[in-house]
Amino acid sequence: MDDGEGDVDWDLIKLSKNPDVSVRMRGVMEKCSYCVQRIQRGKIEQKVEARDSDNVKVPDGKIKTACEQACPAEAITFGDISDEGSRVYRLKRQNRNYSVLGFLDTRPRTTYLAKLRNPNAKMPDYYDIPNSVTEYNEINNGDVFGGVSHGKVKGQEKGAAH
Repeated sequence: MDDGEGDVDWDLIKLSKNPDVSVRMRGVMEKCSYCVQRIQRGKIEQKVEARDSDNVKVPDGKIKTACEQACPAEAITFGDISDEGSRVYRLKRQNRNYSVLGFLDTRPRTTYLAKLRNPNAKMPDYYDIPNSVTEYNEINNGDVFGGVSHGKVKGQEKGAAH
């Protein structure tokens, strides 16, 4: 008598034999490996293509991580930051590039580009949402981390009576 559990077990066994997929129990998350299996496959394919030549450097855009491949907005970019001709190199050199908790010198591999905001208040896509902690403190006369800011309140000077 089969209650359907056998089919699920068999599917897990088949998936566990696939080196391109990490199989974990339901609800278990693991740290991103940046699709190390895809990186290795790309390197091997480049070596095969190069044969006896010295051209073993993987060209920009040849390796795509699963999340980059699945993202319809092309919001994720993966590549070699040491290659000056790569898209990732150009994006990381923008002044919008930042890393979460980068001030702690943790040197994370994943970085982000800050959202662009139209500063013209007369434009329909303008939002009155602060982009930085400094803007938040100035608008709300407080500190994000719980203290009181000594900056300007929107429309008031420092120390003005209410």
